[in-house]
Amino acid sequence: MEDQELKELKELKTQLVEKASKLLTKLKDQEENQKVIKIKESNVTKSVKEKLPEEYNKLSVCSKEVSGIAFKNIDRKWIHDNIYKYTTSLISESLNVDVELIVKLECDDKSEVCDLACNFKDLHQCYMFEVDSWYKFVIRKKNFSLLTSGIFQYNERNLVRRRLLNKLKDTNYISYEECLDKHGGILIHVHSPRSIAREYLTCQWVIAFTKRCWQLENHFNIDVTETEFAERNNVLLANFVRKNTTKEELTDSWSKLCFAIDLYESEEQVNTGSS
Repeated sequence: MEDQELKELKELKTQLVEKASKLLTKLKDQEENQKVIKIKESNVTKSVKEKLPEEYNKLSVCSKEVSGIAFKNIDRKWIHDNIYKYTTSLISESLNVDVELIVKLECDDKSEVCDLACNFKDLHQCYMFEVDSWYKFVIRKKNFSLLTSGIFQYNERNLVRRRLLNKLKDTNYISYEECLDKHGGILIHVHSPRSIAREYLTCQWVIAFTKRCWQLENHFNIDVTETEFAERNNVLLANFVRKNTTKEELTDSWSKLCFAIDLYESEEQVNTGSS
């Protein structure tokens, strides 16, 4: 049986695909205007300056509620014949993406995306390395719905990571920094809450793309600093490298790791006192 979170993700992806499709197929309402453009040159300028109708703004609000993504500054420009250029900004808490689509209206009321380009604004290089793992694939596919799905998944996982890391840092179990190797992500130093100098392990937390199932997953690359601690907690550390971990499972694993550190140091103090 599929993981419940994966089922919910697939359902949400279906919703995103439908809404992204509406954003494009709504163009069929413009076909009559298209004929006017070909006949009356005076209407060309007006067509170029036209904004998308109010329904697109409603789509933005709906998308924000469902996926955490807002469509801002939606605009359309007529290029020639039945070719249009659409521009918009897709905004979430983690990503701000300027998107450009070249769309061809088909005579059977369908729309074809001829080209897709996007620019990630004000994004640190460590996150850009993570985004690179999936957005270039989307660009090659010219698939707008996959783009919205990728932004949704990345935003969701990055927010979970950010909240967990901030909580762990506030309780002095970790310090962290942006990682600038080819995979990007965050480099985490797990240490004693009583002494930063006593480090147990370092791990690189990367949100990486799995092409096989079109899903972004949490990946941990762990380097052990204190061998004895790692050997005693090898089962716990193995939980971090499992696939398809849920937010609850991640939270539980980090909580257990903090408890393991406290227990390890408490036993150490007892052994030191009794010797």
